[in-house]
Amino acid sequence: MVLADPASLAEVRGRLAELVVEEVAGYGGHAAVDGRTCSAAELDRLTAEVAATPHRFVAREPLAEATVPAFVDGTFRPRSARLRVFSVVCGDGVRALPAPWTRVASGGPVAGSKDTWLLP
Repeated sequence: MVLADPASLAEVRGRLAELVVEEVAGYGGHAAVDGRTCSAAELDRLTAEVAATPHRFVAREPLAEATVPAFVDGTFRPRSARLRVFSVVCGDGVRALPAPWTRVASGGPVAGSKDTWLLP
C-alpha cells in the first residue's frame, strides 16, 4: 500500500507491528523494516517517521519465501526467488507495469534471474 494515499495510511495505522515497511526510494528491499522483528522503541520511531512523511513509504503484508527450481552443479535445487513488480504513479492512481522481473538466489555471491511471463 502506498502510504501517501490517506485511505492506505489509515488502514495501516496501528498495524506497523504486523507489516513490512519500505521507503519508496529504497533499492531492492534494502532498508525494509519488518515490524514483527522491531522492538517497542523501533516501532515508535517508525510510527513517528511514517506519520511525519507518509509519502516516503509503502507497506505490505509479510510474505513467505518462495522457491523455484534452479539447475545447479548438474542437478535441480530449490533457490529463493523474489518477484519484483515495478509501479508508477499516474494521474488517477498507481499502476503496475507489465514488466516484472524474478530474481533468484544462486547460493553464492551473485544472483541470477528467470524469465517472468504475464498471462491474461
